[in-house]
Amino acid sequence: MWQDNISKNDMLGFDLHARIIIALLQEQKMLPLTLGVFGDWGSGKSSILEKIYEELKTKSFQDKGIFTIQFNGWTFEGYDDAKAALMEAIVKKIEDEFKTIEEVKSVAKRLYKSINWMRVAKVTVPMATAYFTGGASIIPQIISNLKEFKDAPQKIIDLLCSDKAEDKIKGFIKENPDTPSQESQSIREFRKDMTELLAKSNIKELVVIIDDLDRCLPERIIDNLEAIKLFLNVDNTAFIIGADPRIVESAITHRYKDKFPLNPSMSDGEDAMDKKIVRDYLEKLIQIPYNLPKLSDTEVNTYITLLFCENAFSHEEFESVYLDFLNFKEKKRYSAYDIKIIKSRLGEEIIKKLDDDCLLICQLSGLIATCLKGNPRQIKRFLNMYMLRKKIKDAAQMKDINETVLAKLMILEYKSPSLFGEIYQDLNPKTGKSSKIKKYEKAETKDLPQNWKDESTIQWLQSSPKLAEFNLLDYFWLSRDKLSSLSSLYMTDPEIRSLFIELSAPELPEPVIKKIVDEKLRILDKEKQLSFYTLLSNKIIEDPSKRGLYHLFEYTIDLETCKSSYQTTISTCGSKVPPAAKKAYERLLNPKK
Repeated sequence: MWQDNISKNDMLGFDLHARIIIALLQEQKMLPLTLGVFGDWGSGKSSILEKIYEELKTKSFQDKGIFTIQFNGWTFEGYDDAKAALMEAIVKKIEDEFKTIEEVKSVAKRLYKSINWMRVAKVTVPMATAYFTGGASIIPQIISNLKEFKDAPQKIIDLLCSDKAEDKIKGFIKENPDTPSQESQSIREFRKDMTELLAKSNIKELVVIIDDLDRCLPERIIDNLEAIKLFLNVDNTAFIIGADPRIVESAITHRYKDKFPLNPSMSDGEDAMDKKIVRDYLEKLIQIPYNLPKLSDTEVNTYITLLFCENAFSHEEFESVYLDFLNFKEKKRYSAYDIKIIKSRLGEEIIKKLDDDCLLICQLSGLIATCLKGNPRQIKRFLNMYMLRKKIKDAAQMKDINETVLAKLMILEYKSPSLFGEIYQDLNPKTGKSSKIKKYEKAETKDLPQNWKDESTIQWLQSSPKLAEFNLLDYFWLSRDKLSSLSSLYMTDPEIRSLFIELSAPELPEPVIKKIVDEKLRILDKEKQLSFYTLLSNKIIEDPSKRGLYHLFEYTIDLETCKSSYQTTISTCGSKVPPAAKKAYERLLNPKK
């Protein structure tokens, strides 16, 4: 199985993206610059940003005067003012690196002062605005804002709660009528001092990398973007941001929903906001959006092959394969580096360690690429879940499982849980076959239900193997962690399920039932007996009117595992229990009466 970490080996051609972005950063005429590495969750943004950071930290780039700082967007999630916290952290990184230069310390102190004033302005500007516009009492607003700061002195809050608070604050504002404009002055001073700090530190270019911005809360996303905006007029600075643009746009919408005009053609709410305005706002902050492409079929095939090689081979063996892969890609960029290629280039001996899973999954790589949208993290998680379910299959001794069928069903499970559940609900409990699958696999596209008509679902239906003739009960049993809210019958151990179906057949003679009970139920270990009675109890509770099912309790009342489930079932069903079943229960559990 595979860890969900940033890989040291580039199996996806991310080095190319990193080199392109680094080349952009070295174009001085482009600075100051903000570049967004955009892609879905799990598309490889973090891997690319890590490669950029590692390259820029090498001596060759440091000798060029490029100073690189790396942050995770979560770093400032717990701060009351993430914007100020990010700005302060950048200054601190530079000060710590160049602390032997006295002038750097001096400029850094001025920058901290500007940042602290911006923190104060977050409180005082709303206060001044409220006063000058003749609004209601300004005290609640001030107290609310002050409480956002963990270091706010309690005596200030006590003063604001006193009778003299309003006069004290109004007097302060009259003495300082330009209070609101102080923030603009601090911003100008910050930019001026930041430029000087870079010069005193001999930094020719400051590069700040911020990853996982899209994992922050909406307010923190905007705070980080607002901090970056302050650097847009600071020469020789570049910000690289890794994020899912959809999440960032949603955060902008959330933050400014009261300021942006609504689109009259759309319904009420945040969705009615003009999306173009939101995108325009984002584009002003991110001058260059670098959108990561989804992996192609051949790239998915290559990626899966290399993952299996990494898992199966020793470190030395995999290194030889990886180096050969790099050489291969220089000449055949668009071709898949698969098992056949490895065999032809490195010999048959090296691939003997690869098991059938690699070949099987690679055969489905086109389907995986389409249904999982070429997402590297989703592919890796799919492979891990496939391997885990294989281990469960082996532990449960389910020898009749066709692993290609298992993989194909899992692809649908990842692609569309609702369609996966639809097939599950359609299964015949005796044959395990789906009438819908049989119909849809033969149907033309125009005859399919609307929710089965998208391109990837049609490709899934048309791919091999066809599932109509397979008993799928065991396959869904392996997926029971995703189907726990559905019918208990399908999610039970196959042996118990088969026994229950046999015993619950309609009009089964009493002697036959007792014979099956003696030969198959009584010989089970306690754990499996409990599983049987749990299933029996659930089925009775679903429909208490079925008198026949109660007999299965009555015939085995002497078993220790039976009584508690029997009691729970009767108690739960209450008045819905048929009179005959109620009398039998009272007779068996209270024989003296």
